[in-house]
Amino acid sequence: MDAKQDFTSGSIFGKMMQFMIPILGAQILQAMYGAVDMLVVGHFGTNAGISGVSTGSSIMNLVTFVLSQLAAGVMILIGRYLGERQNERIGRLIGRAVAFFLVVSAVLTVALIVFAEQIAVLMQAPAEAVQLTAQYIRICGMGCVFIVFYNLISCIFRGLGNSRLPLLFVGIACVVNIVGDLVLVAVLDMNVAGAAIATIGAQAVSVILSLLIIRRQKLPFSFSLRDIRLDGEVGGFVRVGAPLALQELLTNISFLVICAFINRLGLDASNGYGIAQKIQSFVMLVPSSIMQCMASFVAQNVGANKEERARKGMLYGMGVGAAIGVVIAALALFKGDVLASLFSGSERDIARAFEYLRGFAPEAVLTSVLFSFLGYFNGHSRSTFVMVQSIAQAFLIRLPVSYFLSIQPGVSLTGVGLAVPLSTVFGIAMCLVYYRRMKQKAPLSEAALAQDEPFTQAYNPNVSTVIAISRSYGAGGRTVGRMVAQRLGIPFYDKSLLASTAERSGLSVQYVASIDEKARSLVEQIYTLDQPEPMHSIADRAQREVIEQIASEGGCVIVGRRADQVLAGRPDLLRVFITSSVESRAARIAQRDSLTAEKALAQVRRADRERADYCNSLSSLKWGEAASYDLCLDTQRLGLEGAAEVIVAAVHVKQSP
Repeated sequence: MDAKQDFTSGSIFGKMMQFMIPILGAQILQAMYGAVDMLVVGHFGTNAGISGVSTGSSIMNLVTFVLSQLAAGVMILIGRYLGERQNERIGRLIGRAVAFFLVVSAVLTVALIVFAEQIAVLMQAPAEAVQLTAQYIRICGMGCVFIVFYNLISCIFRGLGNSRLPLLFVGIACVVNIVGDLVLVAVLDMNVAGAAIATIGAQAVSVILSLLIIRRQKLPFSFSLRDIRLDGEVGGFVRVGAPLALQELLTNISFLVICAFINRLGLDASNGYGIAQKIQSFVMLVPSSIMQCMASFVAQNVGANKEERARKGMLYGMGVGAAIGVVIAALALFKGDVLASLFSGSERDIARAFEYLRGFAPEAVLTSVLFSFLGYFNGHSRSTFVMVQSIAQAFLIRLPVSYFLSIQPGVSLTGVGLAVPLSTVFGIAMCLVYYRRMKQKAPLSEAALAQDEPFTQAYNPNVSTVIAISRSYGAGGRTVGRMVAQRLGIPFYDKSLLASTAERSGLSVQYVASIDEKARSLVEQIYTLDQPEPMHSIADRAQREVIEQIASEGGCVIVGRRADQVLAGRPDLLRVFITSSVESRAARIAQRDSLTAEKALAQVRRADRERADYCNSLSSLKWGEAASYDLCLDTQRLGLEGAAEVIVAAVHVKQSP
């Protein structure tokens, strides 16, 4: 690994800054892209135009953010196929993605053009700004195909491990948008229409230039027009991207709803909030960069068994973010009017924006603490909690508080702005509780993981069959595997593989155990995609090599670890799936672990989902489906002994002349 990308040694602060600053630079460009429309219309357009751009761009930002997360499914699968050296699948994937997003762009175009005015009314745009808001949405809708493919192309390159070209695309779009805004709004006096045309024009130029650049690139896959079609492969990247898109949708809807609350208060309030939102987007850049940096930093150090260094990294992130946040909060609290004046010359608009910023100001400090926590959890692959926390924060605190304060007599935007830091305090409290629960769990020891070392190191020369056993949780697959190995006189491998994997990969046994038979979380895949080889991938590769080595030495039994997929195509492989009814498995787990029937059932179902996700994530073979195996056995009907006897008999049949 490049020394610059190795976070496990050296100065914590230095390594984090080295990684964070380029991320921050890219985000600044992205934020400038959105802020320019507001700035130019604020100085050269009409008062109602500010509200039109503010509300209209909020809608288009929602569309863009959701599209980018949906396209992230394509990015993740491309990275996955590269790691598997299945480059031939990338062209087909991109072709299906192009077909799918062509349909998406067509639907969005029609919806945004036809329902532009209804959307403006739904957002409760001030009466004098409804038509201008609709105009902005409608024009952007006409160029929706460029927005869609701008995001898709960027995701394709990130999936290929190239983050420089997407940054170049953002830079080109930003420059074109600035020039377009100045010409169309400041010179030609086209107001909101000019800002919308500049936005779409910038996206179009970026897409065209990116296609020209692509033609000059040496790509690690082949692509033809025949690949552009809709079929079952579309579901692969949609299943990956849809949860991310849903989270992004719900979070952004919460801010759109707040925008609607404020729009009811009149044009001045709407304009002020729109200006404040643009400032807010810049305020969030540092915490957002810290979170992305934190995820990669923590993941590496957890993998290297340096949990204390990971914890210190989180504290450094909080400290750096909070220190910068104090300066930004002071500016928002005491000089928010100066910041707002960059976007508008109207004293009333500036006053209302300053009003909101005074309430929002503490967020500049608090969000750095929250995002450092979230980056830490993402680095530990705890993305489910991150998603739950984000949604709870938005819908339990931010929206109810915003609404309550917006309907008070003589309402001040300061109170509405205060809802954001209050929701962040709630989020931090959730993180503290979750962090304490994480720390209470005892780490797995190397000795505990090696308890199932093979009871015989000798290979029986009369047995050449490699038996790969997959199993549903609680079905007794491990016990059956041991019985088979004992009867045949061959080695048995289960968790003992973890120690070998750790040794081969150079990662800690604890880290390898923590990801054992678990698919990579979506968040982790996104955050580590630009790394030459993320920790999870190193562990996967090492485990495959260990399994292949074991299988090459002679007959043996391997339980789980996707051995049936790793060894696919070997003539000496016998693939077995062990299962039984959910009820019988839950009863066995309840007795074994002293659990209630309800908790045991929940544990069984959760473990089955994890194993299915793990096995299905990197193969077309489906976990638990009969077609993926040579034998499927029900231990409830056959018993553990009976299942073992059937497997032994199958081995004899397989090896008979």
